[in-house]
Formats: sequence, structure tokens, C-alpha cells
Amino acid sequence: MPVQFTLAKTLHRYDIQQIQLAEESDTRAATIHQLCHGTVKRVNIEMVERIIPALERLTGAKHSLDDVMIYVRDDE
Repeated sequence: MPVQFTLAKTLHRYDIQQIQLAEESDTRAATIHQLCHGTVKRVNIEMVERIIPALERLTGAKHSLDDVMIYVRDDE
């Protein structure tokens, strides 16, 4: 799969629970769970625009799209 979700690793690295991110980003807990497990069917930009700043507030560090998902070429 060309898109790999990295959110679970990011949350683990900073010892953040999925529910904390859901509450801070005003995103459904089920959606955060799906992102962490790679089972989400679609990702909308507005959701990502809430999640990344929420990660920054929770960690005090800068974050980017790579902390949520990455694109990996099939030939890599």
C-alpha cells in the first residue's frame, strides 16, 4: 500500500493516548483509532488540519503530515 499511516508511532513516541488526541483535535475517537490501525477509508484535509496542531499542543514540538501518514513508492 503506497500510503502508510504513522500516527500510532507518533503517539507512542510521545506517550499520548488516542483519546487524548481525539479530544484535543475534536475528532471522533473511532477515526483516530482507524488512522492508527491503517483501516481508515478516506482522509479529509480538514481533519488533518485539526490533528497536526493538536499534536503540537500536546507535545510542544513541531509536527508535519509525516507524523500522520507517509507515501511510500511501490518500488522502495
